[in-house]
Amino acid sequence: MYKIVTVLLMLVSTSVFAASCASGKGEEFVGVNGTKYCMSPMALNWWSAFAWCDTIGMKLIDLNDECECDGFDGCDNTLKCPNLKQNNGSFAFWTTGTSGSTASEKNKQAYYIASGGNIAALIKINNYSCRALCKK
Repeated sequence: MYKIVTVLLMLVSTSVFAASCASGKGEEFVGVNGTKYCMSPMALNWWSAFAWCDTIGMKLIDLNDECECDGFDGCDNTLKCPNLKQNNGSFAFWTTGTSGSTASEKNKQAYYIASGGNIAALIKINNYSCRALCKK
């Protein structure tokens, strides 16, 4: 009986998060370590991704906080961001991290996490190849 109640509570908790992900307009994404994120339904430029997360009361993910998954099944530490690796390889995600050695470069470029769990940089504006991935 205890196991049934536990499973039911887990299912209700998961469905509540999925429904609350951007009021049902976002898509739930679960990292290898079990962390739940809210993903935009479409690719956006960096500025729009940042604003989308803010609008739903969340924050765009930070590389320093979201990449580790030590001790979890499926964690491949040969990747730069193993926690956000996707098995289907469909999406890339913007991060708050900026790229470049000067203030001007950092204002123009941001890091993203590729579907394979690796990290690279793209120009923030006029680049609509990544989705927003948000966390409370």
